[in-house]
Amino acid sequence: MTGSRLASILAAAGVLAAAACREPGCIELTRPAELLERPYPMGYLSTHPQPNRVVATLPPSRYQYRDVEIGKDYQSYELDTPRGRGYVIGEGITECR
Repeated sequence: MTGSRLASILAAAGVLAAAACREPGCIELTRPAELLERPYPMGYLSTHPQPNRVVATLPPSRYQYRDVEIGKDYQSYELDTPRGRGYVIGEGITECR
């Protein structure tokens, strides 16, 4: 492996690690959202759906998130709420300003 190829691989790995490692923060739900047990959408993957369940339905409000996962097809926020711990995914989610 050449030095420039190794440097490119290490740089790409660093970018991926930085994107995957986010600080806890705040999100705002602009409409009701399902709090899911697992960090992926209901019925995901469409060809072989994985089990998931709705823990609660959250009203529009601000919530502190513990972690965020940014995937190819969706982004999920891990929340601790009085209604339970879980993940919100989908539209109607904005980062607090």
